Amino acid sequence: MKQEKTAPGQEPVQKNRAFYRIFRSDKVLIPLSLFLAVWVWLVLIVGSSEVENRVIENIQVKVDFGETVSESLGLQAFWPQNMDPLQLTVDVTIQGKKYDISPAVVTAEDLQVELLPKDVNDNDINSVGDYQLKVQVTPRHSLGQGNYAVVDVSPATIQVYFDHYKEATFVLEAAPVGIGVDAPQGYYAGDPLLSRSTVTISGPAKDVNSIKQVKAQFLVEKQLTATQTFNDVQINPIIDFGAVSQYLTIDTGGSPISVTIPVWKRTDLKVVADFKEPPKAYIDTPLRVTYTPATLRAALPEESIPADGNYAVGQISFRQLSPANHTFRLPAADLKEIHLFDAVEEFRADVDMTGMAETRLTLSADAITVTGGKAAVGEVRDVVVVGPADIVAALTPELLQGEVVITAETPKGSGSQPVNITVNQESCWVYAPKDYMVACVVN
Repeated sequence: MKQEKTAPGQEPVQKNRAFYRIFRSDKVLIPLSLFLAVWVWLVLIVGSSEVENRVIENIQVKVDFGETVSESLGLQAFWPQNMDPLQLTVDVTIQGKKYDISPAVVTAEDLQVELLPKDVNDNDINSVGDYQLKVQVTPRHSLGQGNYAVVDVSPATIQVYFDHYKEATFVLEAAPVGIGVDAPQGYYAGDPLLSRSTVTISGPAKDVNSIKQVKAQFLVEKQLTATQTFNDVQINPIIDFGAVSQYLTIDTGGSPISVTIPVWKRTDLKVVADFKEPPKAYIDTPLRVTYTPATLRAALPEESIPADGNYAVGQISFRQLSPANHTFRLPAADLKEIHLFDAVEEFRADVDMTGMAETRLTLSADAITVTGGKAAVGEVRDVVVVGPADIVAALTPELLQGEVVITAETPKGSGSQPVNITVNQESCWVYAPKDYMVACVVN
């Protein structure tokens, strides 16, 4: 069989067409394109000699001053109130070629950042004072790392104050700001009342020792016509020359401190006293009493002003009242929620005992009731009964009654127990400046 001859020039054309078909195939073209792209990128990156900077932000700073000279000397680090050493961070700038400092190669975990317990001159902390401590950054190089340098740390130093620790208790002083404590005409604004009178302040010994006063400051924006409580109170320790320390810690006892300003209505009052345990005859027709002073210029809560203008400055017990004991002194200091504009230390109440007399009677054992238990009781002699002279003269022992109360705490056996004695007469009462006692045997 005779083989056909290829025409001159035909074979190269066929080869070119086959080569062309190969490069039109996706199976060849896509891998080849990727290969060429990576190759070009590597050539450009590796061949580049340009050095770049990269900032790694918010890297946690390790703070540990244990087993140092300062700790051995009893010095403690104090931080400004707006700085938490456990949340201390810095920004670190590293320098190198782009592929050596990329986030895929170097991360924050590859840098060890710590605050050195030494000053910027590398000296140990050995005395009280402010120090600028250096932030040290050490790369933790691993396989494939190391072609970069740390060129900047921000901040590079941190101020720390070293001193001995001290705490002390101080009296709080209310310090209104704004218009101050003020009330319109017809009203009275009293002294501010603090919910807590003292606070404990701790910090550097130098600052604690320098505290001159501790102010509880609050803003008063307008005149007050009613009692008001202020909860937005700032506690400010004032040290020498009016300065404020940034290293002090204030302990308010676990709850916020508030300030109350009492604002009361001014009024004129007539002085009276309340009578305790009055006999029936004197409930609607009380005994006459002379009071000194007889009237008051005062201020008190508007809702507490009595409609009749009578203000009770104390109590008088009929059990304390007799012809020989009818003058009572009632301390003004015992009055609450009132301000006296006159300098009054006490009120004198003189009860008119004209026509009154007293007698002494014996309370028989049969007239004594025992409640709460069982006991045998005796009689009680010299029971003083007070009342109008004509009625007192006609009193008999049968009008007396007594009661002894036995409780779980009452000792068993023979002894004495207090007895409450009353008289069955509407205009008389038993004078008992102290308890009457009765002999009894408790079963």
